[in-house]
Amino acid sequence: MIGRISPVLFGLIPLVFALFQTYYNPVQSDAAVYQKVLKQGDLHVIDLSFKPGDRYVVEFKTTGLSNLYVMEAKHYKVFLEKGEPPSSATSFTMLSDLSLALPTNTGGEYKLVIKQLSDGEVKLLIKPGTVEDAVGRMRRGENVLRNSLEAKFPAGSVYVIPVYQFVMGTSLEIEVQGAERTMVLTSAEYLAYQKGGKGLETLCVRSRCIQGTGSMTLVSEDFGDVYLLVQTGGAPASLKMKVIATPEMLLYVGTCG
Repeated sequence: MIGRISPVLFGLIPLVFALFQTYYNPVQSDAAVYQKVLKQGDLHVIDLSFKPGDRYVVEFKTTGLSNLYVMEAKHYKVFLEKGEPPSSATSFTMLSDLSLALPTNTGGEYKLVIKQLSDGEVKLLIKPGTVEDAVGRMRRGENVLRNSLEAKFPAGSVYVIPVYQFVMGTSLEIEVQGAERTMVLTSAEYLAYQKGGKGLETLCVRSRCIQGTGSMTLVSEDFGDVYLLVQTGGAPASLKMKVIATPEMLLYVGTCG
């Protein structure tokens, strides 16, 4: 089928880690690093410093809606100037809930940026761990969650969501409520859509498209970029998505992200 690994994000990182890396080192497990009510338009920034071999998990929830970006610290000034995240950032939009694994083999300094879209309480937990811990679970035959999210979309729009960490040996689970169409696109299909070469009706391939409310599960069979496109009609829509690593992933990339 299809999968995703971004050459922009990971070109300098060995393939065995195959995803965006960063993290903050909390002093205790399940540490609540941030909890506060944010107003629409507020920005909250957390400095992330991590060492090689860490694998932490961001657990984010809001009673409103948020965008969340993880970027190299050196790019943060440009983000403030332009108001848009750099192409190398890991970006999530219209979020109410997010779980994101962040393993590393390099170490470095990053920024986690929360941009609040509507008023609400924001809570962020950071769960410490290591890549080796996750690899050990997979070697014992367990599946490992790489990322999951819940998002909400207003009526009458089309939203494109990059699918991170969906590589060979992983599965993608999607559940959608109230959308007109929800489809998984390869990078070639997404470019064709961007350039106006293909319409949504043509891109709605039965095996990778949900009409209205429904769900689907896909298994990655390559390392190509993947995009999720959600088209809403006269009513708002909601989306739940998970990317799960299976033990088979170890056969392709040697470790877990």
